[in-house]
Amino acid sequence: MQYKNLEKISKDKKPPILYETDDSCCGCYGCYSICPKKAITMEENKEGFKYPVVDIEKCIYCYSCLRVCPIKKKALGGEDA
Repeated sequence: MQYKNLEKISKDKKPPILYETDDSCCGCYGCYSICPKKAITMEENKEGFKYPVVDIEKCIYCYSCLRVCPIKKKALGGEDA
């Protein structure tokens, strides 16, 4: 599960997509740590690894979580590539 309260999303807002599959998240807690509204929690999957879950009710769509993600930066050719 990547989102909580997805039914509350505004039609004109696009929620941040932090990862597509478990392989596309390194579990670094960067997104969790940078979120100014504490809208991201880290929840354990069935294998015991923690992944980010965005609470749509708390999210302000600043996308800081995407900018801090080392995997997203690398995919976009950012400074950590």
